[in-house]
Amino acid sequence: MMYSMIQPQTLHPHEIGLPQPSDITQQDRLYGHVNEVIAPAFSSLSICLITPILSQLTRNHDDRWLTLIASSVFTGEISHWLKNTDLNTNKLLMLTADRSEQALSLACRALSSGNSHTVVAWINDLSEQGLEKLEQAAILGKSDALAIRGRKATTQQPAIPEFFSAACAR
Repeated sequence: MMYSMIQPQTLHPHEIGLPQPSDITQQDRLYGHVNEVIAPAFSSLSICLITPILSQLTRNHDDRWLTLIASSVFTGEISHWLKNTDLNTNKLLMLTADRSEQALSLACRALSSGNSHTVVAWINDLSEQGLEKLEQAAILGKSDALAIRGRKATTQQPAIPEFFSAACAR
């Protein structure tokens, strides 16, 4: 049996019909990455997965902030949870929002300001347009974003205080 090797071919965005924004330089392309985590809301597994990511991001050699944006309803519980992790809180800024629209707006402002190397935002109702806004703001501020969305669960979720006190217990 004979196999042939297919040589990789570089295609430029205009060759496959994708737009190429002229105002974004190659240097800008190093930033503006928007990643998304979709997990059941307030599950201990999702927090256990996110904690090491946040820990690594607080150890980033960039002098800018790691900014967290979460619901103002759970500020106390989240603060308590953060204090019980190994995060470098000297490089951590926590902002709160009352609604998903406010969280998206706040995330875009934090990203575009350039004061944060990464903005992590819990935004439950995130549309494709919202993701595009995050990406544009991240490029502008030479930042990155992590959007965390909770799936709508069919079963009752545990209460937040119980969850945060038990999640990833050492």
